[in-house]
Amino acid sequence: MSIFDAFWDCDYTGRPVIDHVNTASVPVLLLGFNRPDKLPRVIEPLRSIKPQRVFIAIDGPREGRPEEAEKCLATQRAAEAAIDWECQVERLYRDRNLGCRRAVSEAITWALQQVEEVLIIEDDCIVDPSFVTLSRMLLDRYRDDERVACISASNLQRGKWRGDGGYYASKYPHCWGWATWRRAWKHYTDDLAPFESFSQTAAYKALHLTEMEREYWRHVIDLCRLGKVDSWSYRWTFSCWLKGMVALLPNKNLVTNVGFGEDSTHTKEEGEIGDLRHEPLEDFSAPSSLAVDRAADEATFRRLFCAPASPMENFIVSRRFKKLRSQTQQMKEELRDLKKLSDRWQTWQDWARKHPVRAAWRVLRGKL
Repeated sequence: MSIFDAFWDCDYTGRPVIDHVNTASVPVLLLGFNRPDKLPRVIEPLRSIKPQRVFIAIDGPREGRPEEAEKCLATQRAAEAAIDWECQVERLYRDRNLGCRRAVSEAITWALQQVEEVLIIEDDCIVDPSFVTLSRMLLDRYRDDERVACISASNLQRGKWRGDGGYYASKYPHCWGWATWRRAWKHYTDDLAPFESFSQTAAYKALHLTEMEREYWRHVIDLCRLGKVDSWSYRWTFSCWLKGMVALLPNKNLVTNVGFGEDSTHTKEEGEIGDLRHEPLEDFSAPSSLAVDRAADEATFRRLFCAPASPMENFIVSRRFKKLRSQTQQMKEELRDLKKLSDRWQTWQDWARKHPVRAAWRVLRGKL
């Protein structure tokens, strides 16, 4: 951006002028499955924006659940009916269920094969229209900046303003409404095997400063590797860490999740973040630095992932205790071995002092 571009993008106070931002030019990918009541609510805020290009991806029914076929079909119909403005619509309707990981990640790849950038909204996330404005501005501003992986709508700071701009950098690429580029998504990988070596690097230890965080993420990645958690978002998070990329998060929460409940895949209970509601963002100014805000990420970790005194924290503490106990036992065994070697060496020295000639002969013959 030249100095002239910067001038025309700001008023005399230095605040960005957003009236001319073409929000309709942001391609939107809508993700759904078997909840026809949810997608129309997600689409409603987009009606005033009227995105010019919309991608719809609906996963198929699960095997052994014949009633889901009609729900998936109803979700497709609901999405089609809710998009009542003139635009180009692309469809990816699955005949069979791929599961959360494959259905979402492959849908994002599908959309980004056709466009360079996309705003992604799942069927339980209602984004504030100002997030589309933020996405348009930041997709343009950081299009060629390899440090930036995505722009996310979530803010879990409970009113705490982070940094000196309208958004800040985080190590957490939240996925309740987010936007990214093809150049960033190309780094997405399903392969978690490199985590083992990555977790031993200085970069990983700099990324997670506390042992609690390192143990937590090791546990999560282990669950994904074992197939116990079918998540694309954890793999995306790992992909971002592996490439040293950051997410840009607004200083106000711009998304409401309406998906908590028994029919949800991952959000059965609301917990600490279920009551978050979106509000408009007025400040779109850039921060002076894209360094990760460690205080913000620490608050996010304790609020979203591993709350104090939660079952997860207790599990991690127990896991760490077992690890320490195992290490202590190993150290005791090593000390016993050292004691045995020390005793043998002392016995040898005592014998050598009494029999110096024989001791020298043994040394020469290599029988020490």
